[in-house]
Amino acid sequence: RFIEKDPERWLLIRKGFDMFLTGNYTVAEVAAMINEWGYTSIKRAKIGGKPMSRSGLNKILVNRRYMGWVPHPDFPDDLDKDSKADFEAMITEDEYNQVQTLLFGRGCKRNVAKKSFELRGLLKCGECGCSVTAHTARRKLKDGSINYHTYYHCTRKKGGCQQKVIGEKDLRKQLDTLMSQYEISPLLYEWGLKAIKTIAASEIDSRDDIQKAQFATISEIQTQLDSLVDLVTNATIGVDTYKRKAAPLEAELAHRQQQQQDTANRVKNWYEIIGHTLERLSNATDQFRMGDLNTRRDILLCIGYNPTLINKTVVITPNPWLVPMVEDLPSIKAELAKVITESENCKDLVLTDKEQSLVSHWCGWGESNSRHQFGKLG
Repeated sequence: RFIEKDPERWLLIRKGFDMFLTGNYTVAEVAAMINEWGYTSIKRAKIGGKPMSRSGLNKILVNRRYMGWVPHPDFPDDLDKDSKADFEAMITEDEYNQVQTLLFGRGCKRNVAKKSFELRGLLKCGECGCSVTAHTARRKLKDGSINYHTYYHCTRKKGGCQQKVIGEKDLRKQLDTLMSQYEISPLLYEWGLKAIKTIAASEIDSRDDIQKAQFATISEIQTQLDSLVDLVTNATIGVDTYKRKAAPLEAELAHRQQQQQDTANRVKNWYEIIGHTLERLSNATDQFRMGDLNTRRDILLCIGYNPTLINKTVVITPNPWLVPMVEDLPSIKAELAKVITESENCKDLVLTDKEQSLVSHWCGWGESNSRHQFGKLG
């Protein structure tokens, strides 16, 4: 449950790290020196009290806990899931990386690992539903240099999956293509936000009428319940009769109150969903390339759901209300490129008749799909 510093063995192991970091000693030689200094493992009932073995020292040299990081119990090989330890580190991360270089001829820096596998965790296998992970393969060239290639593939934890690996370059190309299909410019983002405000303003009267009707229904049911309370208070009806008549009214009241809350949430969520989606799709390619894992996941979820990798192809089911927008995007972008001025500040643009037509075309999908996707407000 916790790790505490061993006052006797700490200094011996630390000295062993120092000897190995000189690069002048093998693991076996360092283990022999540690034993000469008087090292023995902790003595317990049936085990312990033994000298350091070569394999034991090897395990220590690759253990990330000694540099202050604790591997995830379910994903011990995934550096991204390590957590910072709350106990004192014996060596620094730089020292740890130097040790790995001496052991394997390469470092194991955490930031390098994250960069190499930055697309891991985004997709599921389209055949078996397991996560898509990655590995790096090294290839020695004729001139003696080494090339490293990253491949993505199913974890195959369920067994029997026949999906093949895909190179990182091909996977990136597909994701870039996906981003370009849904990407909108800052100007289209601005027009989209204005369209949301316009639609919201146009639906105010409708929402007010719905809310008034809901309040009236709730008020009527509450009045009936109050009347029953008066009857039982005045001994006009018995408690059993009150409970029998009040039960369906209370259930109906709870239903109507929940319906009223759902209506308010649906309106609120509609504005939030549209606004957040437009924000994520604005310059989506750059956001996806430069963002962290959460940003990339968020962009994919804004586009659709169930992003998978099947037969080396990225597949995602788009959100239905986005489909008309994506169908119109190529023509809108093409026309916009012809008519937009070279001003760097989109807000300062004065719209021409052609641009105003584009605004109507672009914003039309929002008004029509707000009703189809999210239904009536009542």
